[in-house]
Amino acid sequence: MSPVDEAILRPSEVAEATRVRLLDAGGAELAEHGAAVLTVRRVAHRAGVSPATAYKVFASKEHLIAAVFLTHLRGAPGEEPDDRMPVEDRIAGYVDGLVSALAGGRALDSALRTVFLGDDPAARRIRDSVIADFEDRFRRVCGDDLPGPARRTARLLLAGALVLAGLGLDDPAEARAELARAVGELRAGQTPSRSDAPSG
Repeated sequence: MSPVDEAILRPSEVAEATRVRLLDAGGAELAEHGAAVLTVRRVAHRAGVSPATAYKVFASKEHLIAAVFLTHLRGAPGEEPDDRMPVEDRIAGYVDGLVSALAGGRALDSALRTVFLGDDPAARRIRDSVIADFEDRFRRVCGDDLPGPARRTARLLLAGALVLAGLGLDDPAEARAELARAVGELRAGQTPSRSDAPSG
């Protein structure tokens, strides 16, 4: 198994191509029908495999949803942010990529609830990988533009925007716009004004 498979799927003899098909089918079911309708059996049928095969890969419905979330998180657009863009645009682009990869608000809602509020042991293991990926991507998105306290504040703002959008409390587009505005103000606060700049 690859490192990604070890983090998100049950060890089994199921072929890699079949595991990928199941993850793709899970993502499509989640995007089209939401978590309420999704079952491991439906995903197995969509992927063209037996339920018994699917259960060799996913321990439960929660495990499947969490695995889909991590897979799409890692495949979201913007893997290497353009450091010529303002940091607030790079962070907003990170949100765009994640929402786009999860095919909209309903899928993001279901996935976030499962990853961060679910009780399934396999899903909880994935949570650690999600957090590690979040930290790594945030570090790359920020680059050197937000040092110290400003970076910590931006991290909290990003996490809050994702949670609010994911739980359906904020529209993703509105959360993105507010996030960009707030991070822009943070960045501006790190830049000395003419009156604060050392005199030559």
